[in-house]
Amino acid sequence: MYKMSNGNLNIKNKFQRDKKQLIADVILWIIMCIIYIAFWKQNLMYLRHRFIPSRIVIITFLFIVGSIGILIKDKIPQKYNTIASFLFVILSVPYNFVMLEYTSHHRILDFSINKIMANLIIISIIVLIIFAITNSFKASIIGINIISVVFGLVYYYVIKFRGTAVLAVDIFSVTTAANVAGNYNYRMSYRCYLFVILTYVLSIYVLKLDRHNLFKEKKRLISVGIAILAVVCGFSLFIQSSRFDNSLKIKMFKPQESYRKYGDYLTFTHSIRYIKGHKPEGYSEDKVEQISAQYPGIKGNGKKPNIIMIMNEALADFSSISDIETNEDYMPFIHGLTENTVKGDLFVSIFGGGTSKTEYEALTSNSMAFMPKGSTPYVTYINRKTSSLATTLRAQGYGGMVAMHPYKGSGYKRNKVYPLLGFDKFYDLPEFNNAKVIRNHVSDEGNFDKIIKVYEQNRKKDKKPFFLFDVTMQNHSSYDRKWDNLSDDISTIKDYGDDVNIYLNLVKASDDAFKKLVEYFSNVDEPTMIIMFGDHQPKLNNHFYENVEKGFSLGDEYKMFEKYNTPFVIWANYDIEEQTDVKISANYMGTMVDELAGNSMSGYQQMVNEIRKDIPIITAGGYIGADGKYYHTFDKSSPYYDKIMDYCYSEYNNVFDKKHLVDEFFKINDNK
Repeated sequence: MYKMSNGNLNIKNKFQRDKKQLIADVILWIIMCIIYIAFWKQNLMYLRHRFIPSRIVIITFLFIVGSIGILIKDKIPQKYNTIASFLFVILSVPYNFVMLEYTSHHRILDFSINKIMANLIIISIIVLIIFAITNSFKASIIGINIISVVFGLVYYYVIKFRGTAVLAVDIFSVTTAANVAGNYNYRMSYRCYLFVILTYVLSIYVLKLDRHNLFKEKKRLISVGIAILAVVCGFSLFIQSSRFDNSLKIKMFKPQESYRKYGDYLTFTHSIRYIKGHKPEGYSEDKVEQISAQYPGIKGNGKKPNIIMIMNEALADFSSISDIETNEDYMPFIHGLTENTVKGDLFVSIFGGGTSKTEYEALTSNSMAFMPKGSTPYVTYINRKTSSLATTLRAQGYGGMVAMHPYKGSGYKRNKVYPLLGFDKFYDLPEFNNAKVIRNHVSDEGNFDKIIKVYEQNRKKDKKPFFLFDVTMQNHSSYDRKWDNLSDDISTIKDYGDDVNIYLNLVKASDDAFKKLVEYFSNVDEPTMIIMFGDHQPKLNNHFYENVEKGFSLGDEYKMFEKYNTPFVIWANYDIEEQTDVKISANYMGTMVDELAGNSMSGYQQMVNEIRKDIPIITAGGYIGADGKYYHTFDKSSPYYDKIMDYCYSEYNNVFDKKHLVDEFFKINDNK
């Protein structure tokens, strides 16, 4: 009786195992089919409209090999399992290195031996970490495969959508990325797809390995110890140490060039060192005290006009920087605006994305030139009350204190950052019910109508001068399809692609909306100043930007900033001195507005405004002095080096040195 029951139990257990295996195999095959179908759905057999039959052969072959692997029921014999496990683990390191670089269009032969070895070591450390956690060769192989594939896809899509490669600091902006994820077309490149399907097929065969536990029970501490030692050594060598600083310099304007030179894992890992702000050489609290003593602040003239500042998403004026021609003017109102107007070029530190960095510079007067490379201050560093244009305007009697953005308030943590910058009210997307829409975003017209409505509501209960800061959404990427609710009147004379024409029609809609806003405030009795500027240029097709580069008209000294230029316009409904062709960077926007409005300035704002006379343009990519020459940020041979360091020390004190903050330097006092 006992033997019979035991036999039945064995049969039942075997049946349950077979059932689970069958379910697992079905799931694996369904995923295999989905991946294969994606090849056809995305037309990846074409390269620039040219049919490549070899791609069909390769992908179909991999599909068949993967399907066969799923059908094979037998595990690898135990006597070969250990050897196979070690072999798979060892080969997974160069495989992931080679395929990730292939996916990223990098030539491994261009890498030095040291850079190749560094990449392989970093991948090996990750494998060791996974093994220490799981005690499984199989999990380690599949784990590093997944990490590399995800890394490759993120690298590809970030460049495709933003124009610049991903860095470690971008991890802090993942919520913002998720907010706008639905705006894009996720067609994959063939190289990315090949990496995905090849890795999936290989992982199917890795699953045929039996679980091999190299260390039993307490001996697992050996693998944990080895992993910890590897992490400590890796962190010290690739992140904390300055050993690579001379041979591995990440280009923050175009980090993909660094990836191309040093490899994906090494570049990304080394970029971790830039997350934290480092104390500048020669910095001290006493030094900042000495600087602040030179700038007591400026007393305003008491006019205190209303100030409406608009940062217009992806607003660019290519006609002002190149010879790109269109069938009609796409910014006729702004181009024709001259009376009581100051306008020109605004130089920024970002291209194609990273909106809040320009916003941060304009509101705080801090420069991205002195922030950790690639960082996003809103996300990483603003966690306490911080001086800004809003706080200094409030100190001299301004009301309103309204921030506005017709999209998700969690983007760049604006819902948390704005109160810390001194704003009392934040209107985000839910506040824009029934607003006019262009494409799938609140239009600039709908946005500006809300500005007028909020202003009118404020005037009924408050007679203080009014301050509002707005970030638009209408022109946000992508520009890959036509919409019924967007005009197509504007087009380029030469064909640069549909995305360019779609974008230019969006700009025309912005121009029309700005005209309507100006016309409204032209009839307002209260003195009012309206400022509008772009945060960055849009990410359009490479062919278009190649032609912008060929016809670049600003001069050789600005060549470094050809993709980092947007228009700005300041208009008042009262007399101000007209200026055209003004060239400044975003960090000076707040102080320029204060100067034009006749407002008081803090000592820090006064210093920044004075520095503008000697260094009119400073971005994360360097600066241009009053002598018209370009300089790297910390070029000690520059005649402006002392000014740069005063700015750098003061900003570091403002942002990072919380214990020794020279508080009065960043405030407006009643006696000023």
